[in-house]
Amino acid sequence: MELPRTLQSLHHHLGQLVTLLQQEQDTLLKPQQAGAEEGELLQRLAHDKQEHFQALEDLENNRSDLSEALAEIKGANVHAKACSEDLALWAEVRELALQASRLNQLNGVLIRHRLIHNQRVLNSLRQIGGPMLYDAAGNASSLAGRLSSIA
Repeated sequence: MELPRTLQSLHHHLGQLVTLLQQEQDTLLKPQQAGAEEGELLQRLAHDKQEHFQALEDLENNRSDLSEALAEIKGANVHAKACSEDLALWAEVRELALQASRLNQLNGVLIRHRLIHNQRVLNSLRQIGGPMLYDAAGNASSLAGRLSSIA
């Protein structure tokens, strides 16, 4: 794959990945709502992100072509205008990669906080409910604790 096409593909996939990571962050920063909509949105975003990660990995596997082309544009054999355009696009690709990395790390922190919060809520509900409300077969147990409606 020639250098301009490789750089454009990298730029496209990284740009899409940054957009998806920003959408994920927006969703994670909103107060949690009961229902499946939020979970389905996060799953869709994760799937879409994975597609772009896979495309980026495929491009990375062909990186030797890119490395050779980048070395070539630094040489005297390439037209100066093409060289400056490719270098400018490469700088944008690097910036997008850094932005994607930062967003991904921050989203990981947000997900961990949400997981900890959800685990605490679940533990509180288990304490309030007492022993298991259902047996292993999924049947209501006659010994199950009851939730107080007076709380």
